[in-house]
Amino acid sequence: MVPDFLSEIFKAAGLDMPVRNFLVDYRDGTGEFYHKPLQVICIRDYSDSEIINNIMQDVEMQNMTIDGITEIRGEHSLTELSAMSQDVKAAFEAGFRYLYLRDKKSH
Repeated sequence: MVPDFLSEIFKAAGLDMPVRNFLVDYRDGTGEFYHKPLQVICIRDYSDSEIINNIMQDVEMQNMTIDGITEIRGEHSLTELSAMSQDVKAAFEAGFRYLYLRDKKSH
């Protein structure tokens, strides 16, 4: 059986690299909104600020504006994260915390 979670794959290889799960809400120049599931492999203990800055740089390089970054607690596959981006109840059940919310007054 193939492991569904990245962290299980790393553990099987004898590597201790936790995976953090995020849902990123962003929009393009026309105002169209998108939700992107994202997994960050932590080769060291990254601070929330480092993760926020890295995600923002990656998304802004694509000429997109981030509206929010939400961390989903627990171990999940990208498929599960994608489903959570469309089903808020599932994200609530998994547990989450907001890492970044854009100040709409300043933009």
